[in-house]
Formats: sequence, C-alpha cells, structure tokens
Amino acid sequence: MTTERRKSPRRIVERIERTGGWGNVRYHHHLACGHIEIRPRASKAPKLACAWCLRTAQRDPELRLPSV
Repeated sequence: MTTERRKSPRRIVERIERTGGWGNVRYHHHLACGHIEIRPRASKAPKLACAWCLRTAQRDPELRLPSV
C-alpha cells in the first residue's frame, strides 16, 4: 500500500472528521476530489495522496472498453 500512496495524486484536504469511541478513533480526511481517506491519526499536511483516484484511473480504460 505504501507504493500505491507514493504514485497517487495529491489532493487538498477540505475537512477532517473524527469518528469512533475511545481507543477506536479513525479520522476521515475529506479530499477536494470527493474521496475520503481514513487514517488512524489526523494529518496536518494541507494535501494527501488519494489512493482512490489512482485506482479509478487504472480501471477507467477497462470500463470504457465495449463489451462483446
């Protein structure tokens, strides 16, 4: 997964939501592209790598092929 994040495009973090109870907290980073990155800690960086943008870019040519 680390190589996936390295190749991913950087997106601006719009907001961060804290979810879960004590000992089970996750931070949902809402990105400018509309995707959500879930991490165990809140990031102070203004931009984060969006792994979902990379995944959809890789699948896009496959989805555009006409089915036979």
